[in-house]
Amino acid sequence: MRPWIVLINGVDTLSAGQSTADMLQRISARGQRAGVVGLHDLETRADGSFGAYARWLPAGLETSAQVVQTARSAASESCDMSDVGLVIVRLNPGRGSEAEHQLVLDQLVLMAATGVPVVNEPSGLALGRTKLYLSRLPVDARPPTLVTRNADSGRQFIRGLGGRCVVKPVTGTRGRDVFVVRDADDPNLNQIFDVMFRQGFAMIQGFVPEASAGDTRVLLLNGRLIEQDGGIAAVRRVPTGSDFRSNVHVGGVPSPAVATPALRDLVERVGPQLRRDGLFLVGLDVIGNVVVEANVFSPGGFADASKFAGTDFLAPVVDALFAASRP
Repeated sequence: MRPWIVLINGVDTLSAGQSTADMLQRISARGQRAGVVGLHDLETRADGSFGAYARWLPAGLETSAQVVQTARSAASESCDMSDVGLVIVRLNPGRGSEAEHQLVLDQLVLMAATGVPVVNEPSGLALGRTKLYLSRLPVDARPPTLVTRNADSGRQFIRGLGGRCVVKPVTGTRGRDVFVVRDADDPNLNQIFDVMFRQGFAMIQGFVPEASAGDTRVLLLNGRLIEQDGGIAAVRRVPTGSDFRSNVHVGGVPSPAVATPALRDLVERVGPQLRRDGLFLVGLDVIGNVVVEANVFSPGGFADASKFAGTDFLAPVVDALFAASRP
């Protein structure tokens, strides 16, 4: 059985309780040899082949804490990627150098062309590297959205919305630099645009009224809801205090989610596009009946979803990984 590689930003970013560490534990428990490879550990060799420096995990690890401890203490060993049965990408392009992430994506595209299975597919990851991926979803499945670096265009778009909107960077995580703007005459708008445009392009979205009640992180496998034992792999995230953001990292509180008919209909509408783009595992952030963000690199939320539903939602994901690997 060929070894697997799990690609992350760096071993120092791996921590117990993360979905990636939990996934590695399930893989180890099933007897599959897997190596942890950091962003800087891939290499393209002189003959055009690909290699990596991996920290190998033994089979039979029982906790994610053991995974982290073993990965951090293991020595890096050179390996040939042509011998690998599966590459699982769990990067976070919102952290680290944009140029480095782009180079790694280019390497993964070339690697996949040699026959190495990579999930999610690198071409789909390239499309989903920023929040701009939202534009690939059906128009009725997302809020009115403009991506621009022009203040006049942004202000005109907001005026056309006729009400509140959300302004945020196209690349970013954890709810950082996300602002609610009252309207096109909001006195803070110039300053917000200044902050956004110093970073790059800004994404402006029509405000979804249901945002005051939070959002739902929905985890999809091959464009379909992950369902097990009567529950779905989804988590409601409820904002606290006066902050409208529901991200857990800014104080949002996780709570159980329900598979409403509207949510199922939304997944039915966006699922085909995710499958066409080769996006094996995706986390959608849903407010009301629209998707406000698609997380295609390393979506989390499995631990809370599994706790609330009383089941292990990573189990069907690992089953699907074994099905996707080459022997």
